[in-house]
Amino acid sequence: MISAVFDTNIFIPAILSETGPGNACVGELFADRIVVFVHPEILAEIDDFLLRTRVREKYRHVRRFRTADLVRKIRKFGTWVPSVERIYELDRDPTDALFINLSIATNADFLVSRDKDLLYLSGDANFVANYPNLKIVDPYEFLVAVRATR
Repeated sequence: MISAVFDTNIFIPAILSETGPGNACVGELFADRIVVFVHPEILAEIDDFLLRTRVREKYRHVRRFRTADLVRKIRKFGTWVPSVERIYELDRDPTDALFINLSIATNADFLVSRDKDLLYLSGDANFVANYPNLKIVDPYEFLVAVRATR
């Protein structure tokens, strides 16, 4: 089974919209077709984002029960990893290091993100040489890979 780490920018669009690649990626998790590793900081970041006044005003159609339901399902279907050693430092954006370190610690096949700082690493020769089994892809590429294994 394919394993992955999802950046919060995959989970959050799944909460904000019932369509789109983020929702399709999360749907693969909820259908139990993939393994997704989850760290407490990822869920905290989701909550933090959704509690911002600006976000609540812009996405008034998103009900709190939808958010709670998705977070409950992420906890149920995700593979919980309570702590991760900091192996890799990401100078471009230190806050994104969690996703890389979680991917490394769990030996995930994919790190799925829309973040340019993370996607940049897929073309970085040093990173690829050190972590050749980790593919950093956007949600569209991930969905293609998942569907190719069916």
